[in-house]
Amino acid sequence: MSGLRFYVTCAVGLEELAAGEISRAGGTVQRLSTGRLGVTGSLETAYRLCLWSRFSSRVVLRLARFAATNGDELYEGARKIRWREHIDPRASFAVNARIDTNRELNHSNYAALRIKDAVADYFRDRVGYRPSVRAVRPDVQLILRIAGGSAEVGVDLAGESLHRRGYRTGAHGAPLKESLAAAIVAMSGWRMDEPLVDPFCGSATLLIEAAMMACDTAPGLYRSYFGLLGWAGHRADLWRSLISEATQRKKDGGARRPPPLLGYDGDPEMVKTARHTLARAGFGNKIEVAVGDCAFLQVEADSGLVVCNPPYGNRMIAKRAAGYLYRGFGERLSEQCDGWRLGFFTGLPECAEFVGVRWRKKIRLQNGPLSCRLFVGKIERRSKAPFHPRLAEGLSPPDGETHSARTLRDTIAHRFTWARLREIECFRCYDGELPGYDVRLEWYRKYMVVSERADSQASPPASNPQPMAHMVNDVRTLLGLSRDQVILARPRRPDDSRPPRLYEAGEQGGIFLLDFASASSFGLPLEQRELRAKAAAVAAGKRCLHLYSGTGVLGVLALRGGAHRWVGVEPDPELHGRAELNRARNGLSEKGLELIQEECLAWLGGGRSCFDLIIVDGTAAVFDEKMDHLIMAALGRLEAGGMVWFWGTRAPFAAAGISATAMSISSCSGLAPDDCRPQPLPVLWQISTARESPC
Repeated sequence: MSGLRFYVTCAVGLEELAAGEISRAGGTVQRLSTGRLGVTGSLETAYRLCLWSRFSSRVVLRLARFAATNGDELYEGARKIRWREHIDPRASFAVNARIDTNRELNHSNYAALRIKDAVADYFRDRVGYRPSVRAVRPDVQLILRIAGGSAEVGVDLAGESLHRRGYRTGAHGAPLKESLAAAIVAMSGWRMDEPLVDPFCGSATLLIEAAMMACDTAPGLYRSYFGLLGWAGHRADLWRSLISEATQRKKDGGARRPPPLLGYDGDPEMVKTARHTLARAGFGNKIEVAVGDCAFLQVEADSGLVVCNPPYGNRMIAKRAAGYLYRGFGERLSEQCDGWRLGFFTGLPECAEFVGVRWRKKIRLQNGPLSCRLFVGKIERRSKAPFHPRLAEGLSPPDGETHSARTLRDTIAHRFTWARLREIECFRCYDGELPGYDVRLEWYRKYMVVSERADSQASPPASNPQPMAHMVNDVRTLLGLSRDQVILARPRRPDDSRPPRLYEAGEQGGIFLLDFASASSFGLPLEQRELRAKAAAVAAGKRCLHLYSGTGVLGVLALRGGAHRWVGVEPDPELHGRAELNRARNGLSEKGLELIQEECLAWLGGGRSCFDLIIVDGTAAVFDEKMDHLIMAALGRLEAGGMVWFWGTRAPFAAAGISATAMSISSCSGLAPDDCRPQPLPVLWQISTARESPC
């Protein structure tokens, strides 16, 4: 058959890609509209599209177009179609109806029923019986489209959407349709001879579609069902010939060594699913997937393509976290993938700027009902020089406080020198040692935070009625900082519902979000810096639990240091919310850093997991009545040979009644650095058990 009239449908935004496939298959695009391309060509053209199209959804052979303003006209128009040329009376069929605009025909199920009646009556009149109706995978799938007063009827030669390749099991859904995934790879400009990396690979859809392109594999080869196979006009010899050709091309393409195709995902179960899917698709030895968060992404080649569909959420906290995730991901790309290109597909296009890449293309696409965009650009290394303020020689002190101001300057200068030598970017510069300056100064990356000391009871001297205002001005002058860089820390009002402004600061390679107006905690307790360093080192390879985990800082550092798993339990919703943002900012997955908002004692009583290291932050809550229960409950979740760390101002085992003969207990004081001396000084208590684990 030559000169057939049919149309091809595709997702919005893929029309040009689909048009290219039609031309390569020997067809001619007569009309192109949103999501639909009118085509003339041979039956071979239509068959090739069913077998080879990576971007199309359906290939529909046009049967008739007629006026239909109501149900009766629709029925009569359908009765006139020569159905025996398309449906065997012993076969099954179904009708897929869509109505765009029609005053009387405004229900798709009713319209489909009228077409079914017309087909049934046509065959009853001629052969005495009718084809059966089967909703799922019928022999012949009819397509009805009604717009205005016109109806169009056709046979779907694909039978079902072509994005259903057949290599994926139904147990795990994919967030991307395969046709969209193929389009993302193609529109990102992949050259098929260069490395391709997906740091958020999920079920490996992008990687599989790329591999099929590189290995010249027809996506339809995996399918067992096509609508053309049950169509009465089917040419089996032509189809067998095309299948034979595609099989040989797949064999030849599979013999070639493809470029490196690598995928990573933070969820071990998702990686397991991806490997199963790769095996079904025949690419288990050509695509490598592994458990890994984007925070640890590394590449070996000098150039290639990073292509990804990073997560984006619907909850407000998830959307905000996505922005921080994108920023951290962009920084990692800048460090590791200089000279590579990036195809970044997201449902949050307003957050794409956080990646920090200069986008060369921005393409509108649809992921189901979601309006998305594909951003394409080149990754370039960004400078990451630390900020070091330059101490001013002159200082204008408050009247009568020249000596104190000079001493203040020397103290701050000493602290900056001390911190620079140790590569510390968050530290306490001053803690109220001088008269007239009864405040606390803390440096966080590039911000100086001025706050009242919690234990301060002295009133300002008469000669200095506004010490806080003077301190802000003096610090700004001394360090040559802008007005925005010197922050007066004051807790926000309880009725203030605005999202807090968050500032970034770093420690041991992690980036953390600080709230200087929080009544609970800024988010990076300076007195716990050495505790965090010690815990991160000890936690390597271990399963760890942190009770009263605050903003999740310790978990981030421990995972960066090689911890196998980290669970943080925090009852305070504000701190828990910031912990989620810190997790995203550092590119860690929910499986690696599991954050739970719940009362710690209740959580311990309800779970079954056991841990090698359990850390209890005794400075974060009031323990007087429940400390003994909490410590004993924590010991009940300890693996054999594990240990509990308690960070607090008094020994937990005295209240818990733990026998010294049953436990090996040692105190590890001296962890607070010289610049952080809260009173009384917290102590790290280590409780190790030699008895058999209750787990």
